[in-house]
Amino acid sequence: MSKLSCIVIMVVAMAAYADTITVPQNQPTIQAAINAASDGDIIELNSNVFRGDGNRDLNFQNKSLTIRPSPGRTGVRIDPQGASAFARRAGSFVGHTKPITFVDLVFEKGFAGMNTSVVPAGEGGAFLIQNSTGIVFRDCVFRENTTRRENGGAVNCLNSQVLFENCQFYDNALVSFDLGYGVHLYARGGAIQLIDSVFYRGGHSSSTSVTSTIRGKGAAFVGGTHLVDRCIFRDMSGLAQGAGMYTNANTTVQNTLFQNNRAFLDFDDLSGGGGGAVNAGGGHASFTNCLFLNNSSSGGEEDEKNEDFFGVGGAMSVRSGATVDVINSTFTGNTVRYENGLPSDWGIFFVRGAGTTLNIRNSIIHNNTGQIVRIHMDGEVNVSYTIIEGGAPGAGNLDADPLLDAAYAPMTGSPAIDAGNNLVFPLGITIDLAGQPRFVDDPATPDTGIGEPPIIDMGAFEYHPAPWECPPDLNDDGVLDVFDVEVMLGLYSAHDLGADFNGDGILDFFDILRYLQMFSDGCP
Repeated sequence: MSKLSCIVIMVVAMAAYADTITVPQNQPTIQAAINAASDGDIIELNSNVFRGDGNRDLNFQNKSLTIRPSPGRTGVRIDPQGASAFARRAGSFVGHTKPITFVDLVFEKGFAGMNTSVVPAGEGGAFLIQNSTGIVFRDCVFRENTTRRENGGAVNCLNSQVLFENCQFYDNALVSFDLGYGVHLYARGGAIQLIDSVFYRGGHSSSTSVTSTIRGKGAAFVGGTHLVDRCIFRDMSGLAQGAGMYTNANTTVQNTLFQNNRAFLDFDDLSGGGGGAVNAGGGHASFTNCLFLNNSSSGGEEDEKNEDFFGVGGAMSVRSGATVDVINSTFTGNTVRYENGLPSDWGIFFVRGAGTTLNIRNSIIHNNTGQIVRIHMDGEVNVSYTIIEGGAPGAGNLDADPLLDAAYAPMTGSPAIDAGNNLVFPLGITIDLAGQPRFVDDPATPDTGIGEPPIIDMGAFEYHPAPWECPPDLNDDGVLDVFDVEVMLGLYSAHDLGADFNGDGILDFFDILRYLQMFSDGCP
């Protein structure tokens, strides 16, 4: 018997014998239900809110479980009632290796303080996850959680594999004593997947040091390999290197929106921001089918006292040997300013340091405020097949109005249409940011890009020509000819109402006359 067959049999057997434990009807608390559960069991929560002993600082005992609301309940809250004097989380995982799934739960008001016997490390206000695999959060909300020890206001993942799917993170907070990471989510090592999730309102990030800052108010990745797909990072601001995201890892970001994020530093001895949306401080990151909209970074005057000048980067800061690939993405409405509000020359894209590389392909950079690219103290920028305001050296680049509509997609006549490079678009991605097919040819636009037709468009969205509307073109080949007449006669002979061209519900000679008239008139 194959290994796969054994796994299937085991899963089916577990499902057949799974018990459902309802809290508080069958067990008084969540922890009591976990204690009583066996692998494969389902714990259902049948109350609006769970507080107090037995419903916080949960120990999941390396069991395979599903924890969810009872049928018909929504918005079930797990509230550890954390406060500065009481370090309390929803729960922790250490060395957990069996699959466990949380569904449709709200984790709120957890607090991770200094090291205590209850909380082994003061990081991760709702969850601390260490050296664990198979953990899934689906349709969950993380809000108003706080860490007192620098990393992961809501969740801290250390060398772990965790999936967050269709989750929301907002109003979480982080207090940094020096340099903090991830107001909402922090991951060091491991493999995190963020799918269809939203990060917004980064909460208040405070500091006890004028030289400290936050890396990634939304999410911060340090080491490991991570995937961000179909997510939103918006409305986060503060003392930050990457108000939306910080990455020093192998991070793949695709089909994602970064909107209205702002990074700034407000101290006299430090220069500004460091990536209004993203700060890449090492490793390799790629951004495909992404829209960077109305992000900003303020400050920007270099200070000789600041040995490690972070730069600005209204949309993105790339530094410290990082390699970033930007592919088929759109940047518009982003700004970079001095503290007095005037436009800065420190770059919508800021690139700093030897070995640091930014590659921009098949993208649109238009209608931003401030210098587009700034290279400081070495660094390499390569731009090709991109519409970039002001122009840039490189194959296929254009300095032109991209003619974007209100949703930032190319309109009819846009120079972005059929003008990209097929060879640089990642294999395995077949759609654009709107979920529409890529590689759609516009017959009215000459191909100016490269690759086997159809040629991909520039930017985050593919142009889709208006559908061919020609009722007498019955074989849908875009040409009116004798083959369409043959189809019409076949429909008529078969008494198919597809031949009812005068719309009276009766197939007769008048339908033939109407069809021939439309055929003679032709189509646009």
